[in-house]
Amino acid sequence: MANENRSRLIRATVIFFSIIAVLAVLSFASTITIGDVASFLPYIPESMAPVGIYVIMVPVMIALIFFYLAILVGTLFEGKINNVIISGLYAGGFASLIIVFMILQPASQATQTAGYLFMGSFAVYFLYSILATIAELRKQFYIRVIAGALAIFIIGQVCVQLVNLYMIVPGVPESEQVALIKSMLNWGFGAASIITLVGIFRDSRSPYLSQIGAIAANYFFVLALSLIGTLYVNFISGNLTEVSPVMEQLSPYVEWTGIVIVLSLIHI
Repeated sequence: MANENRSRLIRATVIFFSIIAVLAVLSFASTITIGDVASFLPYIPESMAPVGIYVIMVPVMIALIFFYLAILVGTLFEGKINNVIISGLYAGGFASLIIVFMILQPASQATQTAGYLFMGSFAVYFLYSILATIAELRKQFYIRVIAGALAIFIIGQVCVQLVNLYMIVPGVPESEQVALIKSMLNWGFGAASIITLVGIFRDSRSPYLSQIGAIAANYFFVLALSLIGTLYVNFISGNLTEVSPVMEQLSPYVEWTGIVIVLSLIHI
């Protein structure tokens, strides 16, 4: 290890443990509550006022751990996969500020569950990023395609669970609107995960299969197209207008949207 890197690591380590020690004391060895520092925070529900300040400090501590690990990995290792891991650790640090707070806050059980769902979603994306990089290094594109299809499907199920959390009241029958939203999410993400598997043909010797595979490998485009297509099919079939009659007034706009999408696909 070069002297410059060693000095950087030692400095980061000293700063990290010093800040962690201060935050740990404030979190677990003090009686400070959120209400005591509410004037320095954004809007906080009154029910959170008596909660210990650890709800805020622990997410900051977790974020700092991620940042320190990123510095540690960047100092000790090199390579393309290493860069992906570092980016993921930094992203995880920023994400943990919100996700860990959602899990620790005691005001809403639904928000706690949503925090776990977001944590799982981030883990899926992080794992996909590593697998995609490995696929690129080994020139085995099918690994990226399969990992991407699985990631899209899992994220779709997370979205369905979020609908269950925030749009369904326990003990109350599921409304038609909620059932339709869940159905469109299932069909949209499910179709996208299947279509992306066609991306395996991106490296095909056939120019037509290669072009189709390249389009299918564009995950954001495929997902957006699948969701819009699901919305369009439900509109044409009348499912949307049955649930919400006001949607009938949007008929001209929806029809022209479908025409524009078709023409775009022909152009591609």
